[in-house]
Amino acid sequence: MESSFAKLLRPSGTIDRGAYALIGVVGFAFKHNLDRLVAALVFHRPWGLFDYWVPFSDVARITALRSPDAIFLEAMVAMSLPFIWLGVTLTIKRLRSAGLPLSLVLLFFVPFLNLLFFLWLCLVPARNPAISAEAATSTRSSFARIIPESAVGSAAISLLLTVPAGVALVSFGVKLLANYGWGLFVALPFTMGFGAAIIYGVHRPRGLAGCLGVASLSVAFLGLGLLASAIEGIFCLGDGHTDRLAAGLARRDLRLSRAAAALAASRCAGVSSGSAPVRSGCAMA
Repeated sequence: MESSFAKLLRPSGTIDRGAYALIGVVGFAFKHNLDRLVAALVFHRPWGLFDYWVPFSDVARITALRSPDAIFLEAMVAMSLPFIWLGVTLTIKRLRSAGLPLSLVLLFFVPFLNLLFFLWLCLVPARNPAISAEAATSTRSSFARIIPESAVGSAAISLLLTVPAGVALVSFGVKLLANYGWGLFVALPFTMGFGAAIIYGVHRPRGLAGCLGVASLSVAFLGLGLLASAIEGIFCLGDGHTDRLAAGLARRDLRLSRAAAALAASRCAGVSSGSAPVRSGCAMA
C-alpha cells in the first residue's frame, strides 16, 4: 500500500488550505535551516532569507561568479529541487481543490509574487468536487483547442509559445532592467522547460524522453533566438562574456530545463478530482 508521504509527492488528488499552509510553512522552515546548515558547515559562509533573491549582492551577472561561488550556487540550486517538486505538486493539488486553472502553478516560480500566491491559496476555500472538475475540464478544453493532438504538433506549439516568451523576457531584463544573470540562467530555463513539457502533454501523457527533449529544445531555441536578435551580442561583446554566456546556456540552463521537464512529467499520475485520470501530463516510463 502506498504511504501517505508518497501520495503527498504525487500531483493526484486535492489538499485543503489548512494542510497546504501547514506543509508550506514547515517545509520552508526546514529548507531554510538546511540551507543555513550546509552553507555554514560545508561552504563556511552565512545564508539569510534575502539571499534567496540576491545570493551575492556584489555580483550582478552570473558570468562574473568566481569558481567557489559558482559551486556554492549550484549546490544550493540542486538542494532546492526536491522542495520545488513538493511545492509544485502541493500547489497543483490546492488549485484543483479550489477549482482554479492548473496553469496558475507557473506563478510558483515568480519572485515575490509567489509569496502572495501562496497566501491566496492558503485563504481561498475548497469548491464542490463536481464544480471543480467541471471548471478544470472547461479550462483545459479551451486551451487544448489550439494544441494539436499529435506529438509533433504539440511539441511545435509548445516551442512556438515558450521560445518567443523567453526571448521577450530576456529582452525585458537586459534592455529595461539593464541586468542579466540569476533570472536568465536559473528561473527562466526552469520555467521554460516546465511550461514546454506541460503544453506538450496537454492532451495525453507523453514519454519522459519526449518531455526532456521538448524542454531542452525550448532552451536551445532560446539561445538561437538571442543570437538571431543580437540581444546577447549587444550586451556581451563589449565585456568579453559572449563565450561564457553561450556556455552557460548550453550547460546550466539545459540541466535546469530538464529538471523542470522531469517535474512536469510527474503530472501523469494526477487525477482531476482524486479518482478520474487526468489526460494531460507526461509519462515517466
